[in-house]
Amino acid sequence: MLIRQLRYRERNPVYPIETLADGFGDCDCFSTLAASIMMAGGLKVILVLYESHMMIGVHLHDPPTQNRDKYYYWVYGDRRYYAAETTGKYEWRVGELPKSYADAIPWLIDTSNAKWTAPGGVVAKFIRHVKLSAKAENGPFGTILHIEGTVDPSDDAGPPVVYYRRVDDEHWRPLAGRLKYWHRGQFKFMWTGDISGSIWIKAVVPETENFFEEESLPLMTPVWSITTYLPLIAILLCLAVATPAISIYWRRGRATGAPNVTEPLMENISRLKGEFASIEGKIEELSDILLEEKMSEETYKGLRAKYEERARAIKSKMKELEAMISSELEKLDEEERQLKRRVEVLNAKKILGDISESRFDMEMSDINKRLEEIMRRKRLMATSS
Repeated sequence: MLIRQLRYRERNPVYPIETLADGFGDCDCFSTLAASIMMAGGLKVILVLYESHMMIGVHLHDPPTQNRDKYYYWVYGDRRYYAAETTGKYEWRVGELPKSYADAIPWLIDTSNAKWTAPGGVVAKFIRHVKLSAKAENGPFGTILHIEGTVDPSDDAGPPVVYYRRVDDEHWRPLAGRLKYWHRGQFKFMWTGDISGSIWIKAVVPETENFFEEESLPLMTPVWSITTYLPLIAILLCLAVATPAISIYWRRGRATGAPNVTEPLMENISRLKGEFASIEGKIEELSDILLEEKMSEETYKGLRAKYEERARAIKSKMKELEAMISSELEKLDEEERQLKRRVEVLNAKKILGDISESRFDMEMSDINKRLEEIMRRKRLMATSS
């Protein structure tokens, strides 16, 4: 179970203590670490080396009983050593062997003469945990993005660097904002948008003498900038000056309800669902390619880990969007109740003669239009959930 808690990352062979301290490694690192632990517990172990992969074999007096299929073993020095795969997110049990290696012939490496000590010059680095959150605020000239996060542990860490990339771009760029706060692993960052659209952001803590470079999970947020809409604003201003009625209607529309955020939310959820389904399909295709032995297990594991990390980020963002939809529905329900109460007040005023017929008709027309818009948006969210 200890090996399963370490992250897979390709690297040159290192001492077991380095793999344990660093928290990551590849097949040969995990195999030597597992072998050293088992040997310290009194078990006899061999290293099993294929052309591009390594695992271990462990000697048992009786065949394993927890395997889910037939068990595999190698005979070395008149002893049976049962297969023990140490790499991969699939929970391999003693005796089980990946099908791609079932018919391959490995080299069996004796560990009985292995050194029990490591030189004093061995150096390992630790891993930080970087968390990030962002809150978008509409300013007069664009989105004001408030970014907060934590770095743990914060020992000898400098301020993190925040990067962004557009949804349709693969290149990360530094976010030219202002660091407002950095103390004991907590940081705050503010950025005023000069672009429009949806962007991904992440925080990166540079590598130091004792820690590896680490980054947070990416977050997606919509942003906008007034510079993007200057041509449109100019056209609207011209129309407002030329036609006063347009300006009056625009002001009235502003007063009759909250801004429409339903369509952007639905578009984001639909896009994320499509991307998540695409990733699931790619993971299945990877499994088929591996079974057809068109790629190595190391390549498969690396690609699968990247896709699964992206899938987790998408699920997290979908939960955030679902919470936003729930909040939007509550706002629409409250606005609908207020409009219906307004209808009751108008009807009472009409009966009492406290409102003119033309004013009553105008306000009722505006309320009915707004109620229709509310119902349309609620139906849209109901069909998309």
